[in-house]
Amino acid sequence: AGPPAFRAGGGGLSVGVSLSVTRAPQPSDILWENLEVGSSSRAFRMLATSIISLLLVLLAAGLIGLVNAKHFFLGHENDSVLTELLNLAATVIIIVSNVTMFILIPILSKYEAHLTKSTQEMHIMLRLWFFQVLNTILAACMFWDASRGANGKTDWAHWFADGGGLLLSVVLGDALLMNVIEFLRPFDVLIPRYIEGRKCRTQKRLNQAYAAPELSVGMRFQLVLKHFFLALLFGSAIPLLYWLMVALCVATYWIDKYNVLRIYRRPARVNDEVAHVAAAYLAPSALLVHVVAAPFFYTVVVECPSELMCAPTAALTPTYVLMSTAAGLLLLLWHPLLIRDPKVEYGMIRAKEVPYSCIQGIERYVPPHPWPPGPSLRSFPAHHAPHGPSSQQRSGVASAAGGG
Repeated sequence: AGPPAFRAGGGGLSVGVSLSVTRAPQPSDILWENLEVGSSSRAFRMLATSIISLLLVLLAAGLIGLVNAKHFFLGHENDSVLTELLNLAATVIIIVSNVTMFILIPILSKYEAHLTKSTQEMHIMLRLWFFQVLNTILAACMFWDASRGANGKTDWAHWFADGGGLLLSVVLGDALLMNVIEFLRPFDVLIPRYIEGRKCRTQKRLNQAYAAPELSVGMRFQLVLKHFFLALLFGSAIPLLYWLMVALCVATYWIDKYNVLRIYRRPARVNDEVAHVAAAYLAPSALLVHVVAAPFFYTVVVECPSELMCAPTAALTPTYVLMSTAAGLLLLLWHPLLIRDPKVEYGMIRAKEVPYSCIQGIERYVPPHPWPPGPSLRSFPAHHAPHGPSSQQRSGVASAAGGG
């Protein structure tokens, strides 16, 4: 947001430098220790943390793939006990991988050295939402080939028995486990206070053990948005996901209210970056997949019970047209939410309606003409000399000091 790009000259850069003029963040929102990290170093760190998160998802997907290979050693016989044990193992793998990302990604986000707390929380929310949703969807899709009937063929009925059961178990177990961890706070409240606190010998160490934890807005946003996305994606096929989503929202509200009033320290004054990304990007994306997935489960699955996708036919063509039309209308309504007019923000700053502003990219700007040299004492005329004691006054002060 800001004025057009300035053209650098005067022997400096030969390309335009875009100066982004925005509202300055609150002092409590700035991570001052990260100001010395350059943009290229920050980009490299973000790439490294993304690769680590993706490797964790692929590892979990590979383990689930090994578990789902039960039809290779079970044959086509229906061993219900072993099948349930393997499904339970897949559910445990997904929940453990999600909890691992829940713990690991905030640590990796601190390593990325973001400039503000708001940006760091926004990246935590996006990473956790994306990788946990991807982890769950990959696991559910991998059940397609493993869900075979007595005839050795894969169909949607057996997928709902295996993949649908997995989704319900993951959503229920993940929501319960995450909210229990958030409510009890075992890692930063229970263990430091009731186990390590009894061993403290100094007041400083005791104060550290009883220090109030910090609220992570991104962590709480991603929990609701993740289950909201999964409910709208698979809710047409598994309506129980809608009720689980409602129960999760109610439980999350009361847990967060209790923690904010009684557990957390006073949060920093951050901007609306996390809420804006959640409301303008992630929530509408869930609506978009819903208007596509609902006709698919209601029509395509019925017409082609043993195929993932069906070629357009006389019965399916209206469904595909309806899916495309609904997605197009939603995109048209969604587009205005994604635009923040930079002229409005810049105009408010120019009119001094915003008390503080922030200019990003100024260090890369080279003015077209060199700055004039700074004034020196020799450049001042006698009658414009800087105010100060004259030579007679200085000699008088010196003589008075010597006489005293």
